[in-house]
Amino acid sequence: MGPQRDLAALCAPEVSAPAQAVSDDSAGRVTGEASGTAPLRILHVTEAAAGGIVTVLDSFTKRQVEAGSAATVFFLQRPEGPAAAEMRDHFDERVQLRSFTGGGPKIRDYLALSLAMLRAFRRREFDVVHVHSSKAGFLARILWLISPRRAKLFYSPHGFAFLRQDVPALPRHLFKLAERLLAPVGHGLIVTCESERQLASQALRARRTATVRTGVDEKVFDSESDPRKTERATRVKPTVVGIARVTHQKGPWRFAQVSRALDGLADFVWIGGGPSEDEQKWLGDAPVRITGWQSPADLERMIDSADILLFPSLWEGMPLALIQAQARGIPAVVSDIVGNRDAVLDGTTGFVCSTDEQLVERTRKLIEDPDLRATMSAAASLWIREHHTDRDLGQQSLAIYSRS
Repeated sequence: MGPQRDLAALCAPEVSAPAQAVSDDSAGRVTGEASGTAPLRILHVTEAAAGGIVTVLDSFTKRQVEAGSAATVFFLQRPEGPAAAEMRDHFDERVQLRSFTGGGPKIRDYLALSLAMLRAFRRREFDVVHVHSSKAGFLARILWLISPRRAKLFYSPHGFAFLRQDVPALPRHLFKLAERLLAPVGHGLIVTCESERQLASQALRARRTATVRTGVDEKVFDSESDPRKTERATRVKPTVVGIARVTHQKGPWRFAQVSRALDGLADFVWIGGGPSEDEQKWLGDAPVRITGWQSPADLERMIDSADILLFPSLWEGMPLALIQAQARGIPAVVSDIVGNRDAVLDGTTGFVCSTDEQLVERTRKLIEDPDLRATMSAAASLWIREHHTDRDLGQQSLAIYSRS
């Protein structure tokens, strides 16, 4: 379980363990073994199998099978994400995985995924179809409208596409219009933070919206006796890290701006990488060390060596890297956007900043005040432990499925 082919037919071969036996009778299914009924059969679908989407899908499916349901994931891989064969390492062995990435034109992959979803709606293979990310949400809701509806349909955007700032205004308006028109389709939106729920209600007039609590597994938490806390508190020169791919969404030029303003006061490290031209364009002349892609174990070690997380993204859903860092006791300085403002308690576990100038000054404050860093470190770990684990995600999501 992780945190973070040739298309000979319309369905690609599975890369999972043998399928569980399930009944065709969907009446009365709620939580499977725990309730003494046949398992609820749940299909999760995404065309964006990379980064945080993979992590949140692992959380959903793991917690749902723990609650006695049967979970399957249909996915298209992304170049920056794990290969189809590697996806197995990121999921519970009880979860079924099926890739629709064939290596040819992308349109063929989308067509194969769309036809598979259409069959899922028409047949009795699944009781619930839960789609993740905007493109999958658009496709699934269109298909649901034109098919016999034997399965319930839910949609989680994980960051609405109309929030993107790397596309012109006209496409963003079209994205919002599509989301507003399709908001009544299916059985509702499932979002992962309160600010995203408010956005759906206000911007999309969505009436059927439920919020679930995603986050980290409780195993990630720092222990009170961890010697790394002493090392952080006594380090003469703190380390400020960013954790992300080098993409427009993550605002790497803002990270670079802070590093230039505070050069000499701290070491600045960007954990992750991206296309070399983007690294050079946004970070090349800044006093920032770029690590490139890191294995999960190396990523954990690098997070544990950090003192401050600087997370200046332009748009998010519910950023799991931010939650994971705070769980390890790293105070965060973040931009004031959807998701970030839910994950950080401003002034307690870090700072939520509305301007670039505030990003610089709040980071400076944490660099220069080790006592404040220590206080916020303890508060961050406690905050995430109490409010941002995935412990109840299975029961929460199954309850939403059953009552809709």
